[in-house]
Amino acid sequence: MPIQGRWALAEWYPAGARERLEALEKGKSKKTKKRAKGKKSAEKKAKDTAPRVQTDQPKKLTEEQVARIKVLHAAGKKAGEIAKETGVHVFNVTRILKAEMPKPAPENAKAQG
Repeated sequence: MPIQGRWALAEWYPAGARERLEALEKGKSKKTKKRAKGKKSAEKKAKDTAPRVQTDQPKKLTEEQVARIKVLHAAGKKAGEIAKETGVHVFNVTRILKAEMPKPAPENAKAQG
């Protein structure tokens, strides 16, 4: 008799627990009715089959956009604020800011020098 996903002897468990499990097993043996699938509305069908719309943004950032991002970051703005202000996705803003961050010195150079 399976109890909580494991097999065990039915005698090991109280009568109440056995009765509940037996009742559950009887309920499972009945066939469940399949639900009829709802028809998709014409609006949803059109939406599913419509081609994806390209955004207005170019694939590469312009030099002016990059410069503006750097200026706003230097002014203390956060990446999300810069993204809203410049119209550039926040991932692109963080990519530009990470590229501008100075690389840390190697640990070996600090210990020796």
